[in-house]
Amino acid sequence: QTLTGIVGFRYIDENKKHHYETNLVDFQPGLRERNGNQQIIANLGNYDGAFDKSLWSAKAQLNYKPSQDWLFYGGWNRGVKGGGFNAPLDVTDYFNSFNNAGIIPLTDANMEFKEEKLDAYETGVKVELFNGKARLNASAFYYDYSDYQAFQIVGLTTFITNADAKSHGLELEFQ
Repeated sequence: QTLTGIVGFRYIDENKKHHYETNLVDFQPGLRERNGNQQIIANLGNYDGAFDKSLWSAKAQLNYKPSQDWLFYGGWNRGVKGGGFNAPLDVTDYFNSFNNAGIIPLTDANMEFKEEKLDAYETGVKVELFNGKARLNASAFYYDYSDYQAFQIVGLTTFITNADAKSHGLELEFQ
């Protein structure tokens, strides 16, 4: 019988810069010129943002093997997905989703999204049966998300927004 521990840690230094510009464009050749581009009729808005975060992920797990054929395990993993910026395809607020019919405001609140964090807990068993001719795996998991990066469709644009979320379940496999 053996008891094994597994630990890991990762440090992430993430830096992002974002420049966004939305323009009303005439694709027919003409004499209109803006910033050296003849097809831009009007600039509808600009946004500049920066993201500088220190993130970390980690793992801790215990494996207990009472015999050659049995393995019990339990562990925690922390995962992260970096934050970033939205880049709207269309800034026209067709559906008045931003409470000001017209143009979607290019503010930090609409353009930035936070990093996503996941605390994942899992426990289970793996057993070989019939002298190695069959295997049974069973596990239970619980995922706890903080600032989950969810998609929201507004007009022609998909925005990423942050929300908390949880997920749990069981898995059973027989080979």
